[in-house]
Amino acid sequence: MAYHVEVEDKLKAALQPVWNEVVKQSGASIFHTWEWLRAFEDAAPVKAVPCHILVYEDERLVGLSPVYQVDWCPMLDDHKLVLVDKPFEYDGPMLLSHTFYAYYGDIAALPTKADTVYPLVLHTLEDLARERDVLIYGFINVSERNVSLLSALRVAGFLTHYVSTTCKLTGCWSSFDDYLKSCCSASWRRRIRRHLAQAEKSQLCVKVGKGVPNVTVAHRLVLKVFEKWDWPYPDIYPQKYLEAILEWLEPYLHILTVSSKRGETVGTFWYLDHGETMTAWIAGLDYDFEGSHIVYDYAYWHCIEYAVRHNLREINMGRGTFRHKAHYGFQFEDLFISLATVHPDLRRSLLTWLSDLETFMRHMLEEDLGSESNNREG
Repeated sequence: MAYHVEVEDKLKAALQPVWNEVVKQSGASIFHTWEWLRAFEDAAPVKAVPCHILVYEDERLVGLSPVYQVDWCPMLDDHKLVLVDKPFEYDGPMLLSHTFYAYYGDIAALPTKADTVYPLVLHTLEDLARERDVLIYGFINVSERNVSLLSALRVAGFLTHYVSTTCKLTGCWSSFDDYLKSCCSASWRRRIRRHLAQAEKSQLCVKVGKGVPNVTVAHRLVLKVFEKWDWPYPDIYPQKYLEAILEWLEPYLHILTVSSKRGETVGTFWYLDHGETMTAWIAGLDYDFEGSHIVYDYAYWHCIEYAVRHNLREINMGRGTFRHKAHYGFQFEDLFISLATVHPDLRRSLLTWLSDLETFMRHMLEEDLGSESNNREG
C-alpha cells in the first residue's frame, strides 16, 4: 500500500461523497464538510485561494485538511490587530487550515490512519508555503481533545498557543425537564421558567425551519450583533454569504426565527445538525426590542430542546458569553492556534504576537466569567 498527497485548488463535486465520508468516520466537525466549505468559498467576505490537502492510500481517500492561502480575512485581521496589545504588522499572506469562521481547524483522518496522515499534511503544508513564497503557515482552532495532532505540531516546531474556548454540552436526557434537573441550578431553572412565562405573555412567535422569511432582515439582525460589539468590520456575514449558506447547507441547517406580536422579526438563530452534534453558529438579534434578553435565551432553549427530542449527544454553542453558558451546564473546550514560518527572522515576532494573543484572549475569558452582567438572574 502506497500513500500519496494531492492538492486541490477547488472543491470538485465528484469528491463530495468520499470527502464527507472521511469527515464522518474521523469524527471531524460540520466545518470540515464539503458543503460548509463550498458555501464559504462561494461567498464569505475573504480573499483566499483554496489549496486543500488530500491524503490517499492507493486510490482511497484517508485524510484531508481544508487549506486556504489567505490574503485578507476580517476575522484574521481582528486577531492580528485588535485582539492584542501590540498589533502584528505582518501583512503578507498566510497558508491556513482553515479559517476563524470555523469553530475547528483539525485535520480529518480515518482513525487508523491519523499517525500517517498528520506528518504528510504537515510536510505538504510547509512545501506549499515555500513554493508559494508564503512566510507563515499553520492551523487555526485545533481542539485540546486532539492531543496527537497538537503533539505532532509541537514536535514539528509549530508555535502553539491558546486562542479561544468553545462551549459544549454533552449528555443524553429523556426530556427538557430532565436536562434542567441534571445541568442547571435551582435559581437558573427559575430564571428559565420565568423567561418562558414572559415570552408567552409578550406573545412572541417562534418558527423553526430550513429557511428564513426574509434574508435581508436576517442579515440586518446579524449585522446588529457585530455592531454592538464594535467589530472593526461588522459585516462578517454579508447577505450573499447567508444566501450561500441557505443553498449549500440546507441538509444540516435549522433556523429559529422569533417574531414580535406585531409580526416583526426580532431574532434569527442558525443551527447546524451534523452527526450527533448540534452547533449554534450564526445569531442575529434586535437589541432595540424590549424583550431581547428573552429572545436570546430562546436560542438556548430551542437548541437544547431540539437536541433532547432528536437524541443528539452534544451541543456546541461556540465562543463568548461564557458565564451565561456555564449556567446552562456547558463545559469549556480550549482551542489553539499553531503556526510556523519559513523565514527564521520572522519567528521571534510571530512568537511575540501569539503570546500576546494568548494573554489577551485568556484575559477576555476570565473577565467574561467574572462579569456581573452575565451573572444576573434575570
